[in-house]
Amino acid sequence: MRESERVTLVRELKSYYDYNLGEMVQGKVLKKTVPCQISNLSVEFKNQYFDKSDLDAKKIRFNSGELDNFNYILIKDKKYVAINYNNTFMRRRNVIYVREVLSNDKD
Repeated sequence: MRESERVTLVRELKSYYDYNLGEMVQGKVLKKTVPCQISNLSVEFKNQYFDKSDLDAKKIRFNSGELDNFNYILIKDKKYVAINYNNTFMRRRNVIYVREVLSNDKD
């Protein structure tokens, strides 16, 4: 499998109270760029799962091991959220189905 594209996995950490420091610690945004293969989903698949054929949805294949937890994915500075995540440890292959974040979605 050729991994010619790159995506950025983004994890947003919320601020929390650190008892050792005795103060609030500000939240962070952690980003990890990984190689992958990106393919578009078919119109039939989009109609079946989203009831919208014009929705931008993709299938992302990773050949890396375990992926960290993430809140959303950036593909060419466009925000996507995961709708399904398949992980096969035997082959070290991960598949994530993502859809674009719409303006009326909650973060």
